Amino acid sequence: MVPTPKPYHPLEINQNPGVSELERLDRSIFPPGWGLEMYTSLLKGERTHGWILETVEGNGVGFLCFQRIDDEAEVLRIGVLPEHQGKGLGKRLLEGLLAEMGTHGDGKVFLEVRESNETARKLYLSCGFEEAGRREKYYSNPPEAAVNYVWSANISATEQPKTDHSNSPAGRE
Repeated sequence: MVPTPKPYHPLEINQNPGVSELERLDRSIFPPGWGLEMYTSLLKGERTHGWILETVEGNGVGFLCFQRIDDEAEVLRIGVLPEHQGKGLGKRLLEGLLAEMGTHGDGKVFLEVRESNETARKLYLSCGFEEAGRREKYYSNPPEAAVNYVWSANISATEQPKTDHSNSPAGRE
């Protein structure tokens, strides 16, 4: 008998994960990762937050790390384990942040990505981000430009794709 795969839904966003779990996911997705010291330092500040997307069993499959100051946020890192990619999980994390920032009338979210990361760039555009500029030679190993994106809650609903935020942290409140 072939075992039935574990369901992805309902997935929960853990808004208060342990630093070691964030670091483990980061290292698994972006080797060698930022390291435990970096995450410990980042999360000491009240403006930096880490979220982990967990299965019903409590296993982390993706994460989001961002800084938030008032009505603006900057995505520092977002990723999904390779075996779980292509299932909309990164979008779910990102939409959770956008839903939370959308509760502020003029909320904005900024991020940057390698120019060659077409998958991520398509995700950001599908969530209503707009290209806002480039930074030549921003990344190393290999050298590459960063493409900057911005999302604004002020963009009219007709310009942004409709998203279901019922399972986002802000949507559950």
